[in-house]
Amino acid sequence: MLADGRGNKTEPTRCLQLFDCGHIIKVEEMDEWIFRDLDNDDQLRRCPKCSTSITFSYRYGNIIKRSAKNIENVKKRVHEIVYEETTSASLLLSIWEQRNDVTKLKFPPMVLRVVQSYLNTANWLDWARVRGRFALFIFTLRNHLLILQLAQRTHEVLKEALAGRRASSQQQVELKQLWNDTKDAIEKIKVYLEEPQLDLKTLSQVYEQTRKIFLFSQVLEATMRPIALSSNSTTRLRLACHSFRVFLKGNDDVLDLEWLRETVNLLRTETSLPILPLEEAKDFANFPGYQRDVWKSCDQGHVYFTGWIVRGGEDIPVGSEGCSRCTAEQ
Repeated sequence: MLADGRGNKTEPTRCLQLFDCGHIIKVEEMDEWIFRDLDNDDQLRRCPKCSTSITFSYRYGNIIKRSAKNIENVKKRVHEIVYEETTSASLLLSIWEQRNDVTKLKFPPMVLRVVQSYLNTANWLDWARVRGRFALFIFTLRNHLLILQLAQRTHEVLKEALAGRRASSQQQVELKQLWNDTKDAIEKIKVYLEEPQLDLKTLSQVYEQTRKIFLFSQVLEATMRPIALSSNSTTRLRLACHSFRVFLKGNDDVLDLEWLRETVNLLRTETSLPILPLEEAKDFANFPGYQRDVWKSCDQGHVYFTGWIVRGGEDIPVGSEGCSRCTAEQ
């Protein structure tokens, strides 16, 4: 009782019981939990105590139904993305396996079988076949093949360089030793990529290293031809060889990609070889939903994901600008 004799009336605590798991939770707390990030993430609403999915609720019925519909849209979009990545991986693998033993790739056999036969089968995957870690390995295999394709091109350039080798001289002996070192370096990268590597930063770094080795193989091809070089090219060649030796000892920064490309094109011009075309930077991505990715819906009901890819060793956000379909339609 209060001092003036009146009763101390308090509002009763309102609670609700979740149908799926049976937990009893205060309505105020549950409202805050359900409406949190309501317009952002496409995800099932779950019990705040045990994380059981909420599939039925009188109070939150419309929200649960909308969430379930969005999840189905996400599944459809994931299916489309996996199909695109599988097609890309199939094209890369068909080129790679012409000169290499695919069985050395230590990926799940089912993943390799599907990718190998994909171009000769129906243009769609059964969703049951892309569940679990299967889709993740599809993305990883595609990342590996981007690097392995460049490694194969390096091998082909080295063969051309050896075929055009001039008569024996002190410089040629040194270049042949560098040829052996280059071949060994690219073989080590191929062996490393036999095991699935999920870390995108690491794969991007290996790709940048492979680009440098590929460009230096072009240096060897040009300089092992029986053509005299200008003093400028000779100086650049000497510096490139020295930097490459240091690079092989683990100092990535000593060999600048742009400088090396300029050197290659200068040498190729003087030796009557065509200039190398510019190559677009390669993007390395994981399966949407892996680690930090989040699915969202726009006002038109389209689903898209926000996450990260790695390009040139840098994290590049994707999806932060909103729905790409709506942007394309404007």
